[in-house]
Amino acid sequence: MTYVGAFVTHGDDPELYIVTGKVSAGARVRILKWGKGLVRTAKQKDVLVIPALVAVERLRVLIVAQTSKANRDVLEGKEDLVAAAYAYISSHESAFHTARMASRTSLSAGRLDTSVAVKKSHKPQPAQHPKHLKPPVQSEPSSKILPFEEDFIREGVITEMVTSNLVLTDAGQIEVLGTKVDLCRLIQIYCATAGVSVPTKSLMLRRIRDITTFLSQGDPDPTVIATPRGLIFDIKGMEP
Repeated sequence: MTYVGAFVTHGDDPELYIVTGKVSAGARVRILKWGKGLVRTAKQKDVLVIPALVAVERLRVLIVAQTSKANRDVLEGKEDLVAAAYAYISSHESAFHTARMASRTSLSAGRLDTSVAVKKSHKPQPAQHPKHLKPPVQSEPSSKILPFEEDFIREGVITEMVTSNLVLTDAGQIEVLGTKVDLCRLIQIYCATAGVSVPTKSLMLRRIRDITTFLSQGDPDPTVIATPRGLIFDIKGMEP
């Protein structure tokens, strides 16, 4: 069984994927690949779901590897996905602002040099075609991470928050620690902290349902459920 939002591998490909949608024809699912953002469909039997917290850790390692050293230092040894995502997104924003300032400085210097040259020249200059007067197009790096990277991070935060706040009851049932309302609020706060857009309530409820259902298949293994970390009780302290 797979579910939308699950972290998976495909066949012999070791790269990290997430399931982004089910395709009814031929029992195929749509999957998104980390690194290049490629979307494809695959037979469900060829897709293997990675244990939730193992997948979250793999994603964290990938993010840290792509974060500049200067921004990586702000992690201060923190190992969680949210901190890594924040550092990664911040590195993009800082690079964007640095490049923009350098570009503006270069353009300003160019205008200054041109005005000086005009003042020094006493000979009339030949008329130029208007197209020659157009300034060169300056390309700037994006201040945001790529859309597919944001999708991965958002799904990672949701997966970590849900699996870290599930408990196995005495009756052998997997349930949310606390209430779904509290868990949804927790997910919203952590997504905002990481720097990605907050998922809708309906999406969060679908993920909670699908993750719980997936983990409930067969006999639930207590070792699959993460030891609750009490994060749900930090909500009031984290809210502005």
